[in-house]
Amino acid sequence: MGTAPVVDGRLGCCRPRSSKQFRAVVAVPVLSPARRRLLALLLTMLAGGCAGSGSSGAAPPRAVATGESLTTQTDPAFSLSYPRTWTYREGSSPYGIYNNFIGPKGHGGFEQAVLVGRTTYADRQTYADAMTAYGLAHPERTLEPAAPLAVPGAVEASIVRNTRTLKGTPIRSWTVFVLTPSKVVLNLEFVAPAEDFDEPRMSRLLSTLHAT
Repeated sequence: MGTAPVVDGRLGCCRPRSSKQFRAVVAVPVLSPARRRLLALLLTMLAGGCAGSGSSGAAPPRAVATGESLTTQTDPAFSLSYPRTWTYREGSSPYGIYNNFIGPKGHGGFEQAVLVGRTTYADRQTYADAMTAYGLAHPERTLEPAAPLAVPGAVEASIVRNTRTLKGTPIRSWTVFVLTPSKVVLNLEFVAPAEDFDEPRMSRLLSTLHAT
């Protein structure tokens, strides 16, 4: 994969996006009753801080060494490399409940992290609904328009760069949506306090993402 997108600017310099820009991310299409029910479910899950749960009966992820500085977490739906000095765990973090790749703490007690949620038994419409629900579930965020993203193995992928404030701490995120061949929609959050957001590191981690 080529060099991952780099976000310019810091949260403290950002101002709220125009309504026109915001609608590019959160505009709600006309949905059938079945799709409205699915959208409501996705909205509830995202508002609760988790984009879903792993498929039942799946084998637990295993770590595979890839070099001196990174290790790779292999999951039924994706693989991602992360620094050996970070920790991997499933459960809660200050950001919510996800599969957590946790780095060092920074401003406000928030870590550099990659958080992974998922929705199973998904298709292209589920992928589109998840992105719509994300915007509706997080009105506190300043969202840039979604941009296509090349992720090896993915059916489709997009990135939404965004900022928000948690407990008085400016937070900066790259939110990546991925539709995998195994019919899973992944919601990956590359996140850190704005003052601690390490673009070269996050770009490198994003470049290791593979969908399966």
